[in-house]
Amino acid sequence: KMEGPSIEEVMKMDAEFQAAASASALDPTIEATALREIFEGASRDLVETACKKTLNAERWGKCRESWGAWQSDEQQSLGPAVKAVIEDLEAEHLRPSGILQRLQQGVDPACHGLCALMGHLDSKRPLA
Repeated sequence: KMEGPSIEEVMKMDAEFQAAASASALDPTIEATALREIFEGASRDLVETACKKTLNAERWGKCRESWGAWQSDEQQSLGPAVKAVIEDLEAEHLRPSGILQRLQQGVDPACHGLCALMGHLDSKRPLA
C-alpha cells in the first residue's frame, strides 16, 4: 500500500495553493520594486552571499547579467514582463516579492527561483 497523499489529494492541495497565491493579486510595480531591491537595494549583500553559496559562479553571473540588461528599464516594462512570466508559467513561486521574503528568512534555495525568473525574463526584454 502506497504511503502519502493520493494524486487527488496532491491536486487538491496544489489547487488550494494556486488559488491562495493568485488571490493576492500580482502587482507589477511591487514585483519590479522587489526585484530591484534584490539586486540593488539594502538586501543586495544578503542575496549575493546566499546565491554565491547556493549556485555555481557561472549561474549566479548569468543571473546578475540578466539583471544588468533590465537595470535602467526606461520603458517601465520590467513589472509587466515579470507578471507575464509568472502567469505564462503559472509559477507563483517566482514572484520577486516572495523570493525576496524567502531569502530574507534564510531560505537560500530561493536563489534557484530567482535565476529561473531572470532566465525567463531574458526572452521578454524589449529591444533597445
